[in-house]
Amino acid sequence: MVLPAETPWRPSHSPSHHIGVPAGLPANPSLELTRPPLDRYHEDGRRGLQDRSHGPHHCPHRIPPAIADLVCAARRRHPDWGPGKLLDWLAPRHPDIAEAAWPAVSTAGDLLAREGC
Repeated sequence: MVLPAETPWRPSHSPSHHIGVPAGLPANPSLELTRPPLDRYHEDGRRGLQDRSHGPHHCPHRIPPAIADLVCAARRRHPDWGPGKLLDWLAPRHPDIAEAAWPAVSTAGDLLAREGC
């Protein structure tokens, strides 16, 4: 929600809370809709009211970079092998990596296609 610089503020008419709401919004907006933007406004000023990304900050199931590098390096060494054979070849050569840490065959295939390996 971005407000023009000249937007006046008026107090809320709700007896349960005393927060200001921008003019043009309903006189009694729900607390869930007004509290987050107002908190951001109080923390960051007008900059806090700018639109924010809804994208995730991280991807917890992403292939660890070290494993991705191993898969791509193996593919460069064996360009005719598919992702299943590459994973079957890599796993015994790296016993320090837990079996659950290796990606699925389809995920390894996606990685190879995405990285052009």
